[in-house]
Order: sequence, then structure tokens, then C-alpha cells
Amino acid sequence: MKALILFLGLLFFQNQPTEKFKLPDYTNWDKVMDHSEPYLYEGKPVDLHDEHYDHISPGNSVESVVVVYYHPEKNTLWFAIYGILHKTPSGILTNVYLFERDNEEWKFTEDLSVNTDLADVFESRYHLEYLRKK
Repeated sequence: MKALILFLGLLFFQNQPTEKFKLPDYTNWDKVMDHSEPYLYEGKPVDLHDEHYDHISPGNSVESVVVVYYHPEKNTLWFAIYGILHKTPSGILTNVYLFERDNEEWKFTEDLSVNTDLADVFESRYHLEYLRKK
């Protein structure tokens, strides 16, 4: 019985689409924002630079958003948040994925789709704390 469950599990994961674990080429999408926000990085005040890219599929059923963050000290690509919004008759389904830059490539890091507070991810993983504007 265990062997059957293991086999079925392997088949399930083998047949999962790999596209969702790849960051799409967002460079030809609409750049809708390019700005910096104040953060503490490892306790030091920095301006975290990010760029927002947006793509809407033909038929307006899927909107894809990529937010690319630059390392505050090196000014190099650091990590990216990839969001996919699927418009359905019953509402909007959202998937959110985290990617990190590694050897000039984007590597899938984590699925943030379920109950994830991005502020917690920024703080625990990247030592970034947002400085709220007053």
C-alpha cells in the first residue's frame, strides 16, 4: 500500500506544470512603477529600489505582476515577487511566488499564496523592516 501511495504521489508531482515555478520574462511587460521606499536593512536606514511590471492576458482573464527588488547595498537584482490573478465567474484566484537571484538566474524560492504576510517574509528572510511614512 505504501508503495502505491508513493508511486501515485510521484506521478502527481511529475505531471505538475513547471511554468509556475519559473519567473516569466517580464522585461517586455508594461513597467508601471519604478521607485524606492524607506526600509531598515540589518538595522541601517536604506532606500529599497523596486520596479513593478504588469501584463494582462488577451481576454483580460489573467493579470500577471512582477515586482523586482534591488539589493540596497549592491544595487543588483536581489529577489522578486510574482503574482498571478485569475479572474473567474466566482471571483479572483491569486497565486504569489517568491524568486531569488542566483548566478544571474531567477530561482524559485517559495510559494507565498497561502496566508503569507509579505512584511514577515521581508523581515525574516531579507532583514528588511518597512519604515512607515509619517
